[in-house]
Amino acid sequence: DPYVDLGMVLLNASTSKYVELANTGALKASVTVVLDDDTVSIQPTTLTILPDNVETVKVELHTNKLGAVHAVATINIAGYPTAAKTLDISALVMDQHVDLVR
Repeated sequence: DPYVDLGMVLLNASTSKYVELANTGALKASVTVVLDDDTVSIQPTTLTILPDNVETVKVELHTNKLGAVHAVATINIAGYPTAAKTLDISALVMDQHVDLVR
């Protein structure tokens, strides 16, 4: 399954990445995205993807607790319940961060 690593994030900060959803079928796909964690958001949560096209969604984390974050987004295609996909989302929320500089 696809995986999004939002990396190390400072407490009370936000970060985001973009994910592409491709419709390789012959019909347009009406897609809804459902998340299991309210610290993560995806925009848009409903979209239509035309055949042989790609749409981009934004995955964003809003941090308010220290520690590991693991969320799962379920991507549903209307009329095709067995075609649902999952997107695993993770991050590590820290109160301090040091980078190595050469």
